[in-house]
Amino acid sequence: MKYIVLINKKINENQIIILNLILQNFNNINNKNKSIQIFVKKKEFNKNILIDNKSVNFIKYEVSHIFNYLKILFRTKEKKRIINFGKKNIFFRLLFLFIKKSKFLNINTNKLGADILEKDQVCNLIKTIFHENIKNIITKPKIILDEKVANNALQIINWNLTSSGYKKLEYLKYIFIYINSSKIEIYKDVLNDYVNQTNKFLNLKIIFILNKVEISSLEKILSLSNRKNIITNYFKNNDKHYLFNFSKNAKITVTDDLFLHLNNQTHNFKSIRLSNNKKNYI
Repeated sequence: MKYIVLINKKINENQIIILNLILQNFNNINNKNKSIQIFVKKKEFNKNILIDNKSVNFIKYEVSHIFNYLKILFRTKEKKRIINFGKKNIFFRLLFLFIKKSKFLNINTNKLGADILEKDQVCNLIKTIFHENIKNIITKPKIILDEKVANNALQIINWNLTSSGYKKLEYLKYIFIYINSSKIEIYKDVLNDYVNQTNKFLNLKIIFILNKVEISSLEKILSLSNRKNIITNYFKNNDKHYLFNFSKNAKITVTDDLFLHLNNQTHNFKSIRLSNNKKNYI
């Protein structure tokens, strides 16, 4: 069975969550002949920590290349299921002229309800998409990891920590703060609160990772007169395998990233999601 996902505009948060659940359950199907292709207008979203690039073929589409895509999609006689996110644009309307015999499903994430992760709602959606008998439907979003890469990441982290005079991550008491936004100044007050509170505890550290800004931006907004409890080795390492290890071993993770927060909730890692209009305290 070939699954074809069509995304006709910039993908939103709900669609990323649903796509993650589709990919998790797709990986869970016991069928050697399965495959999945995703047609997107912009490929940037495939860098999202919830998107598994390993098992997916992403194709950035252009209307002028439609006949090349048709050759790719229909060079075999295998059954196909089309999953469309959003309204049909010109490209999809042309594509549909040739794929009428394929089973088609339109997903409007805006109509899935306020609680997009409600278990029964997710189960019904996954059953509709995958007609195969999936014994254990996955209903919660999480980072799809390569276990070998995750273990290697942990070894590198521990080597870095011990070389700097710290304990290994598993034995280190720390708060993990991951900021994905480029507007770090909106979190100035709450981040200073965490730094000041941490300085009251001798053995408690803070590990910062900033995705879109440099260390100098953090130094401008934080009171870093006492930096002994702040570990800066990993400021720019936002690989999902590193983020997973830091969250897994932290006393608590503080983040503005919805997807890391959802992953932490799925794994029962303690996590707080930052908001730019409300303080979050220890």
